Amino acid sequence: MGFIKTIGFDADDTLWHNERFFGEAQIALKDLLSEYADGETISKAILEMQRQNLETLGYGIKSFTIAMMQVALDLSNEELDTQSMRSIINIGKEMMAHPVDFIDGVVEVLDNLSETYELVLITKGDLMDQERKVSLSNIDKWIKNIEIVSEKHSTTYKNIFSRLGNIDESVMVGNSIKSD
Repeated sequence: MGFIKTIGFDADDTLWHNERFFGEAQIALKDLLSEYADGETISKAILEMQRQNLETLGYGIKSFTIAMMQVALDLSNEELDTQSMRSIINIGKEMMAHPVDFIDGVVEVLDNLSETYELVLITKGDLMDQERKVSLSNIDKWIKNIEIVSEKHSTTYKNIFSRLGNIDESVMVGNSIKSD
């Protein structure tokens, strides 16, 4: 095993803020559905719906928006009015329009590391949304290899790092113990 030459980075909530937009959307949904269920019930229902949808819809804002709509219909016994459904769609659209906001210190870390190491971005989620965030972030001034994947498994990392060089000289940085 040699020295580290390649560093992979996750994007969402490792390089830039992301989860907070999902939290804000849940707050808006809880307000919208307050006559049908309490906040905890709504949160649990969204989480369960996302789990059920994961295999067919994957990760990201679009699948989250669909889950919010399904939960709204379920909790309201399909009595939710059209305007409220449009409000949920707008919550999703607002999430898609949020700016890329780097986590404090990330720019300095990327500046320093890019001088010595080959940096690669390995992120999962909705392709269009991830491409939008990559473009808005101007991350390509530090990171030349950008990989947007549907799922992160050990084989995903092996394939990417092997293609870039020696897997034994690579390391991954992320915020998820399960996938990074």
